[in-house]
Amino acid sequence: MQSKYFVVVVSLCFFLSSHLIVAADNLVSEKNEPTEKEGSVSENEGKDIEAQSDYLKAKDKLFEQKYTEALVYLEKALKNDPQSAHLNNEISKVYAQIGEMDKAVVASKKAVAAEPNKVEYRLGLAEVLTANKNYAGAREEYVKVVELEPTNQKAGLLIAMLDSELGDDNKAIEQLSKLARENPDNPLALFYRARIYIEKNRLEEAKADLEKCIQQRPSFVEAGTALGLLYEKNEDADEAIRVYSKIQGQGPFKKRLAFLFIQKNKLNEALEALTEYEESQPDDYSARVKLGLLHFELKNYDKAKEKFQKILKEQPGSDNVHFYLGWVYKAQKQWNLALEEFKKVTPDSSLFSESMLYAGFVYKEINRVKEGLAFSKQLIRKYKNNPEFYDLRASLFESEKKYNEALQVLEEGLQQTKNDEKLLYFKGALFDKMGKSSDALSMMKKLVDVNPDHAHALNFIAYFYAERGENLSEAEEKATKALSLRPNDGYITDTLAWIKFKKGEVDAAIEKLEKAAEIIPEEAIVFEHLGDVYSVKNQRDKALTAYRKAASLAKGKDQEMVKKIESKVAMLEVPEINKKEVRVPSNETNRNLIDQSKR
Repeated sequence: MQSKYFVVVVSLCFFLSSHLIVAADNLVSEKNEPTEKEGSVSENEGKDIEAQSDYLKAKDKLFEQKYTEALVYLEKALKNDPQSAHLNNEISKVYAQIGEMDKAVVASKKAVAAEPNKVEYRLGLAEVLTANKNYAGAREEYVKVVELEPTNQKAGLLIAMLDSELGDDNKAIEQLSKLARENPDNPLALFYRARIYIEKNRLEEAKADLEKCIQQRPSFVEAGTALGLLYEKNEDADEAIRVYSKIQGQGPFKKRLAFLFIQKNKLNEALEALTEYEESQPDDYSARVKLGLLHFELKNYDKAKEKFQKILKEQPGSDNVHFYLGWVYKAQKQWNLALEEFKKVTPDSSLFSESMLYAGFVYKEINRVKEGLAFSKQLIRKYKNNPEFYDLRASLFESEKKYNEALQVLEEGLQQTKNDEKLLYFKGALFDKMGKSSDALSMMKKLVDVNPDHAHALNFIAYFYAERGENLSEAEEKATKALSLRPNDGYITDTLAWIKFKKGEVDAAIEKLEKAAEIIPEEAIVFEHLGDVYSVKNQRDKALTAYRKAASLAKGKDQEMVKKIESKVAMLEVPEINKKEVRVPSNETNRNLIDQSKR
C-alpha cells in the first residue's frame, strides 16, 4: 500500500496541472479585455441603455477586482434584462468568485436555458456544478459540450476525471485511452490516466504514461514531477535524478533534485540545482538556508557567509542561521565573530544547547579556557537541569588536565539530572584516562544498568575485558550486541575483532579488522591491531604495511604509540627473530599474546 503522504504529494502534482486545462477559462476573467461580442449586450439580449450602462460599470469593477460592487451593477442590469444569457453567465462567474455557489448554479442554468447550444455557457455551468460537488450534473454538461463540439478535448478530459470522481475508474481509463489515441500529440490524456493508475496502485502503468508525457513535452513540469516522485517512492534515487534532470522548466522539482544530489553526496550538482530553484523561488527560506550550508560544505566560506548574512538582514531572529554563520566564522578562524553568532541563539531555540557548547569549545580552541569556565558556570547557574552545560564545563577542566575538578562537575551534573547517560559515560571515560580502570568499569556497568542498549558503554566493557583477556564470552556478547545497535561503527567492529583474536579465531579477527579499517581508515589502533593479527598469521608484508600505516596516523598525536609500533616493525624486519617468535596462537596461549596494544 502507498503511504498517505505519497498519495497527497503526487496528487498535488495533478491538482496543480489542472491549470493546463482550465487556466484559459477561469470563472472570472475580469482582467482580459472583452471581445466585441462580450463587451456589450447583444441585440438578442436587448438594447436597454440602462442595462448596458450597468453592465459596463460592472466590467470596470471586475477589472479592479471589486467583486461585490460589480455584483450590484450586474444585478441591476439583470433587472432590466432578466433573460439575458450573457448577463446571467457573467453574474454566475462573480457569484462563484465570492463563494455563493448556489446562486452561481442558478444563474448559469438560466444562461444555458436561454442559449442551450452555446458551448461557453455549458462549460461555465459544468464548472460551477463541479465546484458545488455535483459531479453527475457537471458530467452531463460536458457530454453535451462534446456533442456540440466533438473536438473539444478539455470537455473530454473532464468527463474522464468526473467518471473517476464518481467511482468509475475503468470508465475513466477507457475515455482517456480513447482521447490518447485520437490526440497522440497531446499528453494530457496520458497524464490524467497516470493519475488514476497511481490511485489504483498500478504504478508501472503510471510510470509508462508519465514517461511518454515528458518524452512528448519535456516542459511538462507536472508530469515530470509526478514521475520523479514515483521513483522516489520506490527509493530509486538515480531514476528520480534522471527524470528531474530531463524536465525543461522551473518548479519545486529542482529542490527535490538538489536534495537527491545531497543524498548522493554530489554537492556541486546539488548546488547548481538549488541555485536554479532559488532564482524562481527567492522567498523559499529553507532553500536559501540549504544553499548556505552547501557552500559551507564545499568550503565556499565567503559565499556561505554572504548567504547567511543576507538572510539575517531580512530575518534577524533566525536562530538556525546565527548558528550556521557561527560555523562559518569558526571555519575561517574568526573566533570572536563565531562566539558572537553562537551566543545570539535564543534559549527557546532547539539549537540553544548546541550553540552554547560550540561557544564553549571556541574558548577552548583559542586557549581562553578561563573565560570558557566562567561562561559555563553562568550557563549552569541559569539552566541547572541541562546536562550539556555540565559536560561543557567538565570538558574545559579536562583540557587543562584538572581531572578532579572535572569529576566534581560531572558528579554535580549527575545529581542534578538524575544520572544523565552522557555524563555517566564521560565520567567513566575520565576515570579510564586517569588510570582508574576499576572505577571506569564500574561506571560503565552502571550506565548499562540505566540503559542496557547503550552501545558505547557495552563496547567499553567488551574492550576492557578483551585487552586483559578476561571474561571473553561476556565481552563477545556485549560487543555483538553493541554492533547490532550500531552496525557501521568501526570502533565496535575493532573491539569484536580483538575479542576474536584473543579467543584464537584469527581468520575471523582479520575479516572484522579489515572491515573496521574501511569504516575508520584514519584510526591508528585499528591498523596496529591488523599488524598484530597479520604477524601472528605469518603474513609479514601485510603486517609491516599495517604497522607503518598505524605509525603514520599516530605521528604527532601519540608518540608513545609510535615508539611501540616501531619496535614491532623492527622485530618483523629481523628474519631470525620472526621465525622463532611469530606463530599462530592456540586457544590456550592466545590470551597472553600481543597484549601490548592499547586503545
